[in-house]
Amino acid sequence: MEFKDLNLVKDTKPVSRDKQVERRKRLIKNIDYQIQLADDELRGINTISGRKKASWFWLSRDGVYYCAVKYGKKPVELEKGRYAFVSPNLEEMIIGLDVIKEMVATGQLDSKMEEMSKDIRKNFQK
Repeated sequence: MEFKDLNLVKDTKPVSRDKQVERRKRLIKNIDYQIQLADDELRGINTISGRKKASWFWLSRDGVYYCAVKYGKKPVELEKGRYAFVSPNLEEMIIGLDVIKEMVATGQLDSKMEEMSKDIRKNFQK
């Protein structure tokens, strides 16, 4: 690759932090952690050391997995009145988490995360 092959733009790195981008990054990081937990469970290993975060997924009596994506300690409303998704196995649940991660990255959950963020900040102001 040569200099002439670069796609040059006018943008520069922002000086201040964008709150929406920070929220997205935080949630994506937590989704990646949950994917790692599920992958470790699939392979039957426990590589997480130190302080362990709670997993967002659980196995029901029916033998299917439920997963509730959380922002802070509260589940995110993925659709009106729906806070979790169901998967027949861990592999499908990981795929579902990847789909939600893409939604977060493209800003589809920004308004919900902003509402939840405001609620969290209210608790600190009391």
